[in-house]
Amino acid sequence: MSTNQLIRHCAALGFRDAIKAATILKHTVKGSGNLEAAVESLRKNAPHLFK
Repeated sequence: MSTNQLIRHCAALGFRDAIKAATILKHTVKGSGNLEAAVESLRKNAPHLFK
């Protein structure tokens, strides 16, 4: 997934700052390879990033 696609995906998921969330997710997914797990982890550990 390209960075722009990831930013759009983050915006659709309801992130307050889609660019920051996409950056965090890009680095997280690079290690684990699992976008859905990374999103759930971010929701749990950084609820302030959501609207």
